[in-house]
Amino acid sequence: MILHLLGLLLVLAGNAAEPQRPAEPKRPRVATAAGVPAPSNLPNSLSQGMVEIIMPTAVDAPPLSQRVIPPLGNLIPSWRAARQLRMDGMLDAARDTLLRLNQAAPHHALVLGELARVYGAQGDWAAVERLARNERTSQRDTLLLSHDLALALERLRKPREAAAVVVDCWRLRPVDAGWAAETLNRLVMNDSRGVRDLVRRAAADTPSRVDLHSVAVSLDWKMGDATLVMKELAASDNPGLTPPLRWRFADALLATGAERDSLGAVDALAAMASDPRYDASLRMQAARRAMDVHRARGTLKEGTPQIYASLKDVRPEHWNAELLVEVARGLREAGQATTARALLDAPTPASPAGAGVALERALDELHEGPPTRALTRLHDIAEGSPEARFRFAEALFFAGLADSALAEYKRASADPGAPFAGAAFERMYLIEDTSPKSLLPVIGRLMYLDWRGDTKVALVLADSLSGALQHGPLWARIAIYRGQRLEALGQPDSALVPILALANQLPDDRLAPVAREMAGDIYLFKLKRQPEAIAQYEECLTRYPRAWNSAEVRRRLEALKKGRL
Repeated sequence: MILHLLGLLLVLAGNAAEPQRPAEPKRPRVATAAGVPAPSNLPNSLSQGMVEIIMPTAVDAPPLSQRVIPPLGNLIPSWRAARQLRMDGMLDAARDTLLRLNQAAPHHALVLGELARVYGAQGDWAAVERLARNERTSQRDTLLLSHDLALALERLRKPREAAAVVVDCWRLRPVDAGWAAETLNRLVMNDSRGVRDLVRRAAADTPSRVDLHSVAVSLDWKMGDATLVMKELAASDNPGLTPPLRWRFADALLATGAERDSLGAVDALAAMASDPRYDASLRMQAARRAMDVHRARGTLKEGTPQIYASLKDVRPEHWNAELLVEVARGLREAGQATTARALLDAPTPASPAGAGVALERALDELHEGPPTRALTRLHDIAEGSPEARFRFAEALFFAGLADSALAEYKRASADPGAPFAGAAFERMYLIEDTSPKSLLPVIGRLMYLDWRGDTKVALVLADSLSGALQHGPLWARIAIYRGQRLEALGQPDSALVPILALANQLPDDRLAPVAREMAGDIYLFKLKRQPEAIAQYEECLTRYPRAWNSAEVRRRLEALKKGRL
């Protein structure tokens, strides 16, 4: 009896905590062009009173509706009890409670949403579908139970119908973009054509909805239709969008880090750079971004001609000077020296970056050879930048003037933090390691061929030098050079020969730890032979525990042993 009285008191206290709210005046329904009531401007289409009741304890998303949802008033305790029953796994009791509530408060979004969740927890997706379709039709409410219906249709293997529900909801509620994109990405795997057609039509019907266009092209990209994607982007993009659709598309692809997506991002940016509807400055930004991607991927040589073709109709004086230099250099390295020279010889914009154009013209002359032709031009601009100083030193070295080159390398490395200080130090070590000194012109010639990209000719000269040299510091340097270039040419087995010869025959040379690491990397990444890679890494750490590269070798070895590589 006492327990019964306590329970009664608790119920009365709960009811007292839920004061009756005055009835809200009926609001006129505002019809849209399609005859559908306009959505409320309140957050999540909830009245302020309902937000106060639900938000403190809710763990599920608030209900959606195109109408203001009235408060449940004194039915709130029953709704909370039903919700607690569901969370406790007492699904039949929760369902029965909610069905009674639905009779007391017909068509109430809060009750319907909870009932749909109970049916879903029971795995009765057909019941969710029936409930949602009946209520949405009777109330003429596109948002009502939209998320529940989409999930039920997905579980019932009706991807096209589910996609239609998602698109209809998304068109009314742009804030649902994240949920819509995630759901459509799942649905498209089960009905590629149907789902994509729905999204494309929705995007075509609403040209201003960039989010719909973005998802439409992303779904086509996901399904492998790269050619179609580029056509859709070109048709949907326009200078009025900020940022342009192709820029957004490239952003999304670059975020994945996948190789295919990076290539797609470059194609989209190059297409934007080639679009004459855009201002030249925007086209330059797209081209620079594409160049940045190529630089990060190590594909500047292959990708620069595409960038140049995109901007070919833009007069050189309207180019960004830094971009012009990058494109000209890339064209030269790709073997299109004539095109690069024509671009550099055209009038260029007057800007601080113009010094870079002068440097690139000098480097083009150096590339054409012989190196002595470019010395005067490089000398005149050597004071202009750290790179110009370093390139002048390089030209001197290539021309066989090693003593003069050494003096310029010292100037270039005076500031250890300068961009080319490290490269200058390396050249200084190479000159100092060369013995006899009479070989310096030959070494300069070898480095010149390598800089020009004449790798095969340079390898022939390197092989000849290696056979004639005594085993010492210069021989070790040539061995490392041969290994690096042979690996780059796709000959890992051949690359191992000079590298392992150095590691085994000159174990006390300062490059021996580098040779062990290189050998391990070739075994691991090129030949996929983990035991040999582990042996090389372990030998490196055993012999040279304090070498400058020991930390990286140790990290790689530990990752290998833990199965992470």
